[in-house]
Amino acid sequence: MKRVRHPVAGLLTFPHETPAVTADQEQALVVHTPEPGSKTAERPALLGSRTSPVAAERA
Repeated sequence: MKRVRHPVAGLLTFPHETPAVTADQEQALVVHTPEPGSKTAERPALLGSRTSPVAAERA
């Protein structure tokens, strides 16, 4: 379980998978995907709904 504290979204919790990369034994692909319906799954929408200062200046 990976936990990340974001300054706006708060605590985000991601289960992770590490599928085997057969082409190179020294590399790994780690995939963090939030559980469907969890608070972590809902929070990216919260971040997307906020207007960044850069976006507001360009408008």
